[in-house]
Amino acid sequence: MRNRLWMLSLWMAFVGIPSLYAQPAPTVGFAAGWVQATFSGKDLGRAAYRAGFSAGVFLSYPLANWLAIRPEFWYEMKGGKQLAGAPFAPDGASVRITYTSLPLLLQVAPGTGRVRLLLGPQFSVRLNTEVEGEDADMFFQAFDVGGVGGLEVGLPVQRGLMQEVFIAGRYYLGLTKIDHSGPRADDVKNRSFSLTLGVAFR
Repeated sequence: MRNRLWMLSLWMAFVGIPSLYAQPAPTVGFAAGWVQATFSGKDLGRAAYRAGFSAGVFLSYPLANWLAIRPEFWYEMKGGKQLAGAPFAPDGASVRITYTSLPLLLQVAPGTGRVRLLLGPQFSVRLNTEVEGEDADMFFQAFDVGGVGGLEVGLPVQRGLMQEVFIAGRYYLGLTKIDHSGPRADDVKNRSFSLTLGVAFR
């Protein structure tokens, strides 16, 4: 009897107990949605929002039940409608800037984990710039750096490898000037809101 109890205790120590502390599995997924982008900065006149599109993929790697690191890769349309005073369009113009972006986020998910806070830096490389449909790459910086903050809500879906569908809202604040005119570049930065729908897989 003693031997059986000892064997049962040993089995629980090596199999049962560690499972209580097992980390969630990593997830991968993709999302796409709608962007409202504009400009901000002290050297800017009035600016309006411009609608655009975004799509991306991500990997969520858990560090704890409530915390994960989340590198992502996105295609994004930014820009804005400059109503007055833009150094690159003084009479007003519609500006579209497309980027490939790499957000490096912390994902905080208290409670059930279905509501998640996203926060971290984002690094972007410009693909193309158009002002009123004309190429304008020479007037804009090739890189953009900023910060991302967002909220995500997931709905469980158990179908094969599919884990959930989710909706997310994000705010992006550019920290670097986008004007490409050297040390005297005007203080104009990207700013945007986005709403996306996505799917996550295990």
